[in-house]
Amino acid sequence: MKIIGKKYQKGFGIMEVLVSGVIIIIILAALVFIVRAAMNNSMYLQQRAQAIYLAQEGIELSRQIRDSNWIDGSNTTQWDDLWDNGGSIEEVIKGCYQILYNDNGDNRHWLTDRGIVADLDACKAIDKQNIEVDQVTFNRKIYIDRDTFKPGELIPDDTTAETNVYPANNAIKVTAIINWDFNGQAKSVDVSEIITNWRPSY
Repeated sequence: MKIIGKKYQKGFGIMEVLVSGVIIIIILAALVFIVRAAMNNSMYLQQRAQAIYLAQEGIELSRQIRDSNWIDGSNTTQWDDLWDNGGSIEEVIKGCYQILYNDNGDNRHWLTDRGIVADLDACKAIDKQNIEVDQVTFNRKIYIDRDTFKPGELIPDDTTAETNVYPANNAIKVTAIINWDFNGQAKSVDVSEIITNWRPSY
């Protein structure tokens, strides 16, 4: 009876060790999963913040081009001459652009490499300007929409007697789109702003 009891006690002890081991493994696996999920989430939020920054930079560069048009010293330059079409600067029209830094004496930015697209979704599908930050490649494009501004839509279209200028014709909607890949998943953010010719008589 004592021998049987000892054998039974030894077997029970092994079962306790096995159950304890399984519980510890489950706890450790859960902790590893939580830590990995937290790290992935932190990395994604960091990349998303960078994408938003690049989108905002695209909007600011578009505004800087407009502002530079006012002070470039040329009477022929219009406020919306934003597009560098192979050396000739032209009025920006509806399309999908990327930003060019021109250091040929004027040190200015221009929109360039325009793609004629139907809408914003079509622009999102086009590859434009690749920007690498911390070994992550972000793809930036600038979508210009001029069809949004119809009489009475978003921008008042009352012609002023003093300037005879239609406000709706003095505005463009600029959308900066950023695409990047995160762990095999396509991610995207976009930022939009209306840029206006707020000094039409200048």
